[in-house]
This record gives sequence, structure tokens and C-alpha cells, in this order.
Amino acid sequence: MTIRAVITRFGLYFFGGIIAVSIVTNTLGVQFGSKDIALTIALLYYVVSKFIAENNRELTKKEYWQIFFGAFAINMTYTISGIMLISFTLKANATFIMIALGFGSLSALLSIPLGLWLGQKAGRKVIKV
Repeated sequence: MTIRAVITRFGLYFFGGIIAVSIVTNTLGVQFGSKDIALTIALLYYVVSKFIAENNRELTKKEYWQIFFGAFAINMTYTISGIMLISFTLKANATFIMIALGFGSLSALLSIPLGLWLGQKAGRKVIKV
């Protein structure tokens, strides 16, 4: 597996997961506001541990940062598209847009390192067994 495959899988799983979780929560009437954070952590855990297990080695610093910035770009795409949809319907002002963008980037900056760390931890267990 390559780094490009890791980022592509994460992106596809992320957007598919967002759609699936949104449909399920709306159908059940449950509010789950941090679905992007939970999905980011879980999916990075999955794809990074799978990468480490398939390649039988840990991530290099270059690979770590490639995955980090790829996942950050995917998260920001989700955040910006959500802000654009909201601003079309609510006539949002600049303050609202900047606060929403700040919360979106903060959630990405907190969840991506956690998902990468968990994935590396699980991957290390697999290759040392």
C-alpha cells in the first residue's frame, strides 16, 4: 500500500462515513455533532494500522506528514463545504464564517494526530508479534 492509497482510502471512507452517519442519525432523530472528529480518529486508526501491517514497517517522518496534511485537506474540504452550504441558506456574516472555520480547523488539528498516533500504536503491535 502506498501513501496515496492511504489518503485516498481515508477520503473515501471519511465522506462515505459522514453520509452514512448523517442518514442514520437523522433517521433515528439523534444529534451527533462531532461525527467528523470521531470518524477522523477511527478512520486514520484503521488506514494507518493497515498500512503498517501490510508494509511491515512503521511510518517515516515524511509519510507521517504526508498523511497528516492529506487528512487535514480532506477535513478542511468537508468544513468549507459545510460552511458554504450554511452560508447559502442562512445569510451568514464574516464573523460566523471565521468562527466556524476556526472550530473546523481546530477539530482537525486535534483529531488527526490522535488518529495517527493510535494507528501507529496498533500497527507496531502487529509487526512486533
